[in-house]
Amino acid sequence: QSGAALRAILNVAENAADKVRAIAAAAEEQSATSEHISRSIEGVNGMAGEVSGSMHEAARAVEDMSANTVELSKVIDTMRT
Repeated sequence: QSGAALRAILNVAENAADKVRAIAAAAEEQSATSEHISRSIEGVNGMAGEVSGSMHEAARAVEDMSANTVELSKVIDTMRT
């Protein structure tokens, strides 16, 4: 009887160990996924910064073009008179 009880206890312990290993593997996967997501977010943030910088440059270029248009218009008006 004690042998059967010990086998039952051993089975329960083995099942518990299997579950602990499964939980550990799932936690490791989750950690790797979280790390991947974090790197992806960093990449998106970097791209957003680059886009923002490009938009500022484009805005400055448009302002310069507008100023050049005004100057060109003045030159044309001067030539017409």
